[in-house]
Amino acid sequence: EDVKSEVKGKFEEVEHKVQGKIEEVEHKVQGKIGDIERRLSELEIRPFSFSASPEFMHSRPTIKSLTFDGKTSWTVFKTQFDVVSSTNGWTDFVKASQLVASLRGSAAEVLQGIPADKLTDLTTIEKALESRFGDSHLTQFYRTELKTRRQKPGESLQELAADVERLMSLAYAECPLDVRESLAAQYFVDAIRDEDTQYSTRLMDAKDLKSSLAYSMKYEAARSVSKTSRHVRSIETEDHMSRVRDDKFEFFFNRLEELLNSSVAGKKNTPRRNSNVTCWKAPEEGPRVSSLSGKKNGLYLEGSICGIQCLMLVDTGANVTLLRTDLAQKLKEQLIYTAPNISLKTATGEKTEIRGKLDASIECGSRKFHHRIYVADVTDPCILGLDFLQKFNFTVDLEKNEIRTGGEEIPLFSASVQHSKSCSVLVKKRTIIPSRSECLIQGIPEAPGQFRYAVTDFPSQVSQKGVLVAATLVDLEMEAIPVRVLNLNNKSKILDKGDVIATCEPVVDIVARPQEFSGTQHLQSTLENLQMLNEEQRTAVKKLLNEFQDLFSTCDADVGRCNMTQHRINTGDLPPIKQYPRRLPLARKEEAEHLVKEMVDNGIIEESSGPWASPIVLVKKKDGSTRFCVDYRKLNEITKKDSYPLPRIDDTLDALNGSQWFTTLDLKSGYWQVEVRPEDREKTAFTTGQGLWQFKVMPFGLCNALATFERLMETVLRGLSSEACFVYLDDIIIVGRTFEEHLNNLRKVFQRLQKANLKLSPKKCRFFQKEVTYLGHVISAEGVKTDPGKIKAVVDWPRPDKIHDLRSFLGLCTYYRRFVKNFSTIARPLHKLTEAKSNFIWTDECEKSFNSLKQALTSSPILTYPRTDKEFILDTDASNEGIGAVLSQNTGNEERVIAYFSKSLGKPERNYCVTRKELVAIVKSIEHFHHYLYGRKFLLRTDHASLRWLLNFKEPEGQIARWIQRLQEYDFEIQHRKGTSHGNADALSRTPCKESCKQCTNAEKKFGMERDISVKVVTTTTVDPWSSCEIQKAQLEDPAIKPILEKKLNLAERPSWQEIAPESPATKRYWALWDSLHLKDGVLYRKWESDDGNSC
Repeated sequence: EDVKSEVKGKFEEVEHKVQGKIEEVEHKVQGKIGDIERRLSELEIRPFSFSASPEFMHSRPTIKSLTFDGKTSWTVFKTQFDVVSSTNGWTDFVKASQLVASLRGSAAEVLQGIPADKLTDLTTIEKALESRFGDSHLTQFYRTELKTRRQKPGESLQELAADVERLMSLAYAECPLDVRESLAAQYFVDAIRDEDTQYSTRLMDAKDLKSSLAYSMKYEAARSVSKTSRHVRSIETEDHMSRVRDDKFEFFFNRLEELLNSSVAGKKNTPRRNSNVTCWKAPEEGPRVSSLSGKKNGLYLEGSICGIQCLMLVDTGANVTLLRTDLAQKLKEQLIYTAPNISLKTATGEKTEIRGKLDASIECGSRKFHHRIYVADVTDPCILGLDFLQKFNFTVDLEKNEIRTGGEEIPLFSASVQHSKSCSVLVKKRTIIPSRSECLIQGIPEAPGQFRYAVTDFPSQVSQKGVLVAATLVDLEMEAIPVRVLNLNNKSKILDKGDVIATCEPVVDIVARPQEFSGTQHLQSTLENLQMLNEEQRTAVKKLLNEFQDLFSTCDADVGRCNMTQHRINTGDLPPIKQYPRRLPLARKEEAEHLVKEMVDNGIIEESSGPWASPIVLVKKKDGSTRFCVDYRKLNEITKKDSYPLPRIDDTLDALNGSQWFTTLDLKSGYWQVEVRPEDREKTAFTTGQGLWQFKVMPFGLCNALATFERLMETVLRGLSSEACFVYLDDIIIVGRTFEEHLNNLRKVFQRLQKANLKLSPKKCRFFQKEVTYLGHVISAEGVKTDPGKIKAVVDWPRPDKIHDLRSFLGLCTYYRRFVKNFSTIARPLHKLTEAKSNFIWTDECEKSFNSLKQALTSSPILTYPRTDKEFILDTDASNEGIGAVLSQNTGNEERVIAYFSKSLGKPERNYCVTRKELVAIVKSIEHFHHYLYGRKFLLRTDHASLRWLLNFKEPEGQIARWIQRLQEYDFEIQHRKGTSHGNADALSRTPCKESCKQCTNAEKKFGMERDISVKVVTTTTVDPWSSCEIQKAQLEDPAIKPILEKKLNLAERPSWQEIAPESPATKRYWALWDSLHLKDGVLYRKWESDDGNSC
């Protein structure tokens, strides 16, 4: 009582003193207020003796201005400054002055970079500060913080939602409000700490943050009420339950006493049971194990699994038999991957995924057992669980330290498993990490030598300070280890020397985990089907693919980003193009929004705020899915074109000669692996009607995309010879004459692609094949043939009923024209139909041509590769409608076709005589196969008459002269081939030249030619029946030759172009040959050098 009285007195004394102080303060405050009011009254009645400048009428703030030192948020300061300036009524000039005066520290240093005449320009100052301290470049950091945001202990749902909303406004400031609300709801649900509340709120699928917050709060309130209700009910029934428990306890106690009595009575007749011998029944639960990290003094036995020796832990607390992941890697062929949702639990509540299963042969002692075991990340090599022990009737005797089955005793031994503890990583030297920045610092392990390889992680005290450390595999034998640190704070962070920045957890083993990489699974299934490879070759291929497994895309979102080039869209100084969005059907709007969201999540597109805009088009694919396209036709019209050429497909196919092994590679979404230059991204902008987006990577539909991609691929693979690989856009083919050469070539290509950061689509790659499909052709060691898939499209093509369909059909057929003999002749009726200006009329001739093309393509031969060590053979022929040729080579005892050529004759050419048509066939065929024949001697098989007729002109002119000049560039030997044996190129019969043929008759009369088609040799007369006077007279009567002859007779020098310009084109051609024209006996001759070097 005395103590209570004393304490009460002390309280009253303190209370009295406090009350006195309060009264004293109030008196002083009232006095100050009186003084201020008196001074204000004096100021109001005091007249001002000066006139202020209009610019400074409102310069004295009624609200005190703020200060900005660059360490706080520029956005927050800008908002506050705008409010103050608006309240004070400042003009832009005053705003600029006040803003300059408010800057401190690093913020004031920005003024040094602004010209003196711009220091009063508000816009210039704000732009400079925005570029230096603005939050736009911190978007990625805010997004990272948002993704890693989790509800803290004691933090309410309202506080969590408010912070998520704040981060959303910073991370996605330019995002449309509806999209931002939807994303905020997702991030809020992910951040909820309680699993039940998170799960329930996620099922609600709210569209905005407000709805998610309201539902989660209702759920927590309802669950809290439910718990209270259950507690009340438990109190009400407690008395009743206690009575029931007492009754049951008494019953069990009596029953126990009876059992003990009966046990003592029968003890003499019952054999003693060994307490150290364990028998059991397997529990009927999910997969369970005692511990993931092993037991300190577990019992082990020596054995093997599928021939691999290992220690096996006998664990009676495990209900499944387990194999460690690294050992399972050695048994890939038998491993069956399981879904990742199957988990393994321990007695302490730890969880890990079961990664696979296999039916294995387990050897214990001298016996073998076949049993299904599971693969998981456990410490022990193998754990023998109850399922195994019970299935094969094992008995564990702890007294004798042995395990028995089938009469055999297998010894057990205790292996004390020592597991290394983690060690701390200390900062090597004092380091300052700027706000919202990431940097690489050097760390020193606290206890080096404890273990070699480790994974760095951040301790809790570091993460609470807003500093994150990236998990990294490190080698502790290094003097200093690299540590990636991210500062999420708004202020710089100082790490002093010796600070604990990370912890190192020991790595038991480093193993590949192909089950987490879908590409490897696909490659595995592909390799298993390669019957032509032996075991040694299969092993070499697997090793190569495992070495470069990160080169293959794991999913649709896993697209590489090339580091060697960026796509440029050069539109010069032309103004931006803005097109309004096209109206989409209501049913497809949601589909378009889903595709946009998917591209945003995958980093393909981003928000745009530029002046460009193009409409979108949704196109249905053959499989029913939708292709997202943008109509860039208007943009392409003003884009400066890139003329970088694509390689010729026929040249690529010809270069495959001698190859025995083939691999085709296909890039994963090739265009999307090439970035668009940042300054050109706004030109790719498109709109769906809601928001404006732009591509970060090269989209489809741009006119220069093909050139950019082909240039990139040729740059990446530059230096690899044509004997190693070829590339056509994103299709790459690797070849090899032997398996070893092919393997080496494939490694070189992988290294180039990996260096360029490009990724392949594993589903579209074909490895180590003897026959592959490439660029619409089937390629093998024998040669090239048509792709059956493409030919099936030709065969199944319905009869065209309009010109557009007919042109599509002819386009597909023309792609394979090199495989069809006399293609142009067969297709001539169909080509005529496309040229017709009248109505589309399908005739019997068209039907015959249509069916003949189908038949010719389905029965097309295998074309062989051209060989440089063999002589080329060219057969030519002409018909009334077209010309044709066959290029071939002798391979062994067989003549193999390399390519066919055909061409329809034009209207003037169809009026030629047969002889002249044959000449056209020779000249055009040689020109077509120029890249094969030029600079090499070849055999030309044709009718002697036509070619001798051409080559024996004394004075060729016009077209004949041009043909002779063209053929003189080639080295060939002429071989006569009879019409009956010339069927390789002879499709239609020929008729003799008519006597009325102007070309032949004039030539014979004029140059003394005698023609006899029935014989193989054309001869020329040695005596010219014309006299010089007759020839001169004829030349003077010729309107084309007369002007030249007269000039030659009267002038010694060549006349000027002005003099010859009024003359006919034929006269001008003779003028061009002035130096080779000579006079002899008053007759004009042309002089040239023959093949033997003599002048003619």
